[in-house]
Amino acid sequence: MKRNALHLAALMVALVAVGLISTVPLASAQQRGSASSNSGLGFRGIGARIGYVDPENASGTAALGGHIDMGQFVRNVNLVPFVEYWSAGVAGYDRSDFTVDTNVNVDFPLKGGTLIPYVGGGLWLHFLKA
Repeated sequence: MKRNALHLAALMVALVAVGLISTVPLASAQQRGSASSNSGLGFRGIGARIGYVDPENASGTAALGGHIDMGQFVRNVNLVPFVEYWSAGVAGYDRSDFTVDTNVNVDFPLKGGTLIPYVGGGLWLHFLKA
């Protein structure tokens, strides 16, 4: 379990570093007042994820993760990679899942609205331990 937690921490540090490095071009484009600063790929934000997992034949546990908004590669289509980890155990048996995902979200902006509904999907890579 410690090894998986170490991998999660290393991946989160790498994602944050990539996000911070890609912020520099974004900040300079915003300072120039570029009209295209809201489109294209590049760091737009970072967030945390928390959820509840109830694996079969094990106790429920929290799932923790993080995601990065990498911007739009075409109008209203966003790239949002994320990582997630959970671990649970019963009677000496550990179960865990480390997930790496790349989501593509399609936005449906509403005229004059502050909320933007979206539909998303992606490819997930799971590292399961049972």
